[in-house]
Amino acid sequence: MKDRLKQNLDSIKEKKMQEDDLDWVWINTGGEGKGKSAFSIALADYLDPDFSTDQIVFSGEEFISKAQELEDYRPIILDEGIEDLYSRNAMTKKNKNLVQFLRQCRALHKFIIIYIPNITELDKSIRTSRANTVSRCVSQGWAWIYRDGQIQNIEEDRNGSISWPEPVLKSGWQNPESSMPELWKDYKEKKR
Repeated sequence: MKDRLKQNLDSIKEKKMQEDDLDWVWINTGGEGKGKSAFSIALADYLDPDFSTDQIVFSGEEFISKAQELEDYRPIILDEGIEDLYSRNAMTKKNKNLVQFLRQCRALHKFIIIYIPNITELDKSIRTSRANTVSRCVSQGWAWIYRDGQIQNIEEDRNGSISWPEPVLKSGWQNPESSMPELWKDYKEKKR
């Protein structure tokens, strides 16, 4: 990971989360094969030297359970979270429970990473009110990063094209197969 991103992550964890007594919601988006999984795991691994694939979940129910179980300030990843966080027009009771939990879980002090292919399919209240950071994986190893005030400006037009503001940061990360081979192998097995 690039130094400027590491400095931002350190500031988030030490100042924003611990001193200000908050959680942090990071939405990671991008097309298939652009590196969402790799970047999400790289973020979590940097923030938590003891990060393991036990902190990666695949459903809203698993997310709620794991978020309540983990110690404060630990990262948790909701893998392909779109299925349980669809926009309101498709909400089931399961979706509503997860959205409600995300609105109320600030006191759990977690670094929440949700990755999804298309950010505009994410429930708007989560995207605009709960997300502190959005990253858009543009290619393997590269992400453009957007912060609070910019997130509301991410829009989809009638043709399905998304307009993105200028990112506050462009950062890269190393290939997880070489930079964290055991963690990546465990993730691939868990995902299967």
